[in-house]
Amino acid sequence: MVPTMSETPNDASGPDTPAADGSPSAAEPPNRRLGFVLIAVVFLVAIMTVRWYYATSSAFSDISVETGTPECTGTTVRTTEAGDDSWPAAEVVPGMRCEVPVTVANAANVGVFLDRITLPGFGPDSTLPVQVVSTDDVPTTDAGADAEFVIERRLEPDELVEYNITYEYRDGGCLDSESYIADGWPAAEVSMSRRSKTVLSLEVLALLATDQSRC
Repeated sequence: MVPTMSETPNDASGPDTPAADGSPSAAEPPNRRLGFVLIAVVFLVAIMTVRWYYATSSAFSDISVETGTPECTGTTVRTTEAGDDSWPAAEVVPGMRCEVPVTVANAANVGVFLDRITLPGFGPDSTLPVQVVSTDDVPTTDAGADAEFVIERRLEPDELVEYNITYEYRDGGCLDSESYIADGWPAAEVSMSRRSKTVLSLEVLALLATDQSRC
């Protein structure tokens, strides 16, 4: 009698063969899992970047800079006009000295850093016949044609600070028109969360030429 061998039926579902319901019988390949993780990370970073940009932009939009009326000695402060607008303006003459109050206010609900105040055109290398000499007790930084003051202080929510900027007559410069109007003077640089922005004043600073200061 010849012994018979029992036949083992072929198993159609091997280790790499999908199950009958279409679901894989093994775990996802490592490369596919890594791809899902990378997509999730990129998506999260994108969301955080948008939130960071929106938060800083919103805070910066609530920062304001205002320039007051100059108080001068050795000269006269008059009014100059351009179209429908008018501003106080000091006549530029030798021996004049003016002090201008500048206010930086933070109306945001978060704190920001006030890094510096820049006064365009009022530096030692400017062609104007005036030069900024001090801002309270903050030393002037040599910025060429501009005057610059490094502040580096935190401005808390709803806080405002005022600086008295002093400028005086400078030999060697002149005005080539009857009046000089500096728009957005001065400018304040503020920062938060590794992003910075320059905020211009809502007003202008005006000067009037005289026989001693006209080109």
